[in-house]
Amino acid sequence: MLALRQPFAPATWAHLEARLAAYAADWAAMHDDACQAHRAGRQSDTQYDLRMRCLELRRTDLAALTDVLAQVDGETLQGAALAADALPPIAPCGDLDSLLDDPLRPPRDPALAAAVARFQAGLARVRALESTGLYDRAVAAADALAPTLAATGHRPFAAELALYRGRALLARDPAAADEAFTAAFRDGLGSGHDRVAAEALARRIYVRGYRFGQPADAARDQEVALALLGRIDDPDGLRGELLNNAGAVALGQSDWARAEALFVAAIAAKTAAVGPDAGELVYTHANLGTLRNDLYRTGGAIEALQAALASGERAFGPTHPTALLVRANLGMAYLKHRRFADAESVLLGVRNDAAARPDPDRAALAFVEQQLAWLATVRRRPAEALDHLAIARTLLAGSDNLLPAANIALLNAHAAAIAGDDATTRQQFALAEDLFARALPPGHARRLELECDRAEIELRLGRPAEALTAARSVAQRLSRVPSLGLSLARARQLEAGAYRALGRHDEALVAIEAAVELLAEVVAEDNPRTAEALALLGLSEAATGRRSQARAHLERAEQIYAAEADADLPALAQVRFDRAVLLAGDDPEAARRLAEAALTVLAAAEGYASEAEAVRAWLAAR
Repeated sequence: MLALRQPFAPATWAHLEARLAAYAADWAAMHDDACQAHRAGRQSDTQYDLRMRCLELRRTDLAALTDVLAQVDGETLQGAALAADALPPIAPCGDLDSLLDDPLRPPRDPALAAAVARFQAGLARVRALESTGLYDRAVAAADALAPTLAATGHRPFAAELALYRGRALLARDPAAADEAFTAAFRDGLGSGHDRVAAEALARRIYVRGYRFGQPADAARDQEVALALLGRIDDPDGLRGELLNNAGAVALGQSDWARAEALFVAAIAAKTAAVGPDAGELVYTHANLGTLRNDLYRTGGAIEALQAALASGERAFGPTHPTALLVRANLGMAYLKHRRFADAESVLLGVRNDAAARPDPDRAALAFVEQQLAWLATVRRRPAEALDHLAIARTLLAGSDNLLPAANIALLNAHAAAIAGDDATTRQQFALAEDLFARALPPGHARRLELECDRAEIELRLGRPAEALTAARSVAQRLSRVPSLGLSLARARQLEAGAYRALGRHDEALVAIEAAVELLAEVVAEDNPRTAEALALLGLSEAATGRRSQARAHLERAEQIYAAEADADLPALAQVRFDRAVLLAGDDPEAARRLAEAALTVLAAAEGYASEAEAVRAWLAAR
């Protein structure tokens, strides 16, 4: 592993070595206990034989895994860190009741003993290949075992083999995986191998509910799987897998509340099963963080992604591809949460670590460059954004994936609008429209929301009438799709901004009130996205003579920004100035202090010269 010179190899080996050593130590301790119990007459010859057979199978699994790892390459190394966690536990080898009821006990016929031994050694190799991510080789090894399986005539073995074959097929051939999981469930249930039957259903839930879009089938599988969990020992590990996959199904159906609840429950079950430090928790924490991030619940997203990163770095090291992906998503959450310094630090760190690999992932690097471009755009640094986008385009040269190219074109349009380059803005936006149309089906949420980008760009270019047309049109379409409440809130907020620019303040107030109500339902936390809408609500109320309400909403927006975002955030400074304007008649000294604090930030921020000049002019007139 270390000879591969991958930057994450030392951390991977440190984690794996500790797990393998602990497994071997547990095995030796159990072996010693079995011998001592037999010698002291506390266990019969039959009981001793059962324990020794169980231990021999565990040693076979350990040997198979170390054989695979001994031939490590770059592909194996990425999946190696958690491979030891997939080894069958040692503890059941001390549970005599379980050993007597073990569905994998071989047939009594001694003539089948050799075939059974060959099969179990082969099955251990299939498990080792699958657990290290060598899926094609695992499928080939499983298929090669079919004649040996036939010679045993043992149905629980068939269930085990089908389960691991399905796990190996899942990534590249979900239809074949579904067939394998169905066979594993049928043979597991029919032979009393309830653990395999339950796991087969837990995994088939993901295939049918998420990959095939058949939530009703997934719900039926979940009901049966939950019943089976009551019939197996230590069910929490499987419960965690089942809940995670059910969460993915709910996510695919845009049932955000259910998905979030299921991911939270999955984390609790997995933690109960394997402890809070287990590497496999990274995936469910990351699922939860990604869901929250997509819903702009960025405070909760940061919390979940930080937990995912802690698990990932313990298991893989900070430069492993999985840890880098989590870090990149954490950087995105910081960006959306208006913690720009944290976002920049995290994203630059990911870029540097990814580029340091002997075989850097160009698509991952391009993703990071796009996030850095987005950050520069939000900071009103168009030249910096364009530099990042040029690098992203170079990294993706030759790729046939249209979505990254579409996102790059759209970011280019936004950056050009900030720079006031009308021609480039229109050219890049038209390119983005074309690429999204070619990459996504009609009616896709991202294609609908593209009209929000159009409205935002028109506002940026000083064309509020055109912005209003785009925002109203997309708001009407989005209002017919209940799952797109966040997008609808964006459309209504852009509509309010256009009305305000046109001096139509009563209509602006109606639109922004609707946006705030939607955000309260979907985002459901106080974060900068909420503060942004509250600030616009306060300005709209002030323009319509509702000064007390305006003050309350601007104060709340300031409190949220101050608690959650960067201290030098220009949006926070602008809210303070807006508060100063409202406060000037009642407390001129407090108003001046607010305005001066705002000016300090705005004058230092790139791209905010006009806002800074407005504050200066206001102060000069006091």
